[in-house]
Amino acid sequence: MTLGEIIRAGRLRRGWVQEDLADAVGVRQTSVSIWETDKGLPEPTNVGRLIVLLDLDATATWLAFGRAVNESLEEL
Repeated sequence: MTLGEIIRAGRLRRGWVQEDLADAVGVRQTSVSIWETDKGLPEPTNVGRLIVLLDLDATATWLAFGRAVNESLEEL
């Protein structure tokens, strides 16, 4: 799974809309949309918040984040 898929699945499991998650993390709804569509990445501190708020598997989430960062660097 991509990081965006992990975030989206966790949000839906909680029964939240994107605005709910954005409010909980302290970002705009558009940021959550960007993350969930893998068009951008959350800041590392927000990854930690997402793991706690959505009760995500920390290892899988950090691995997906690392893959996404590596892919972004390869595009440069």
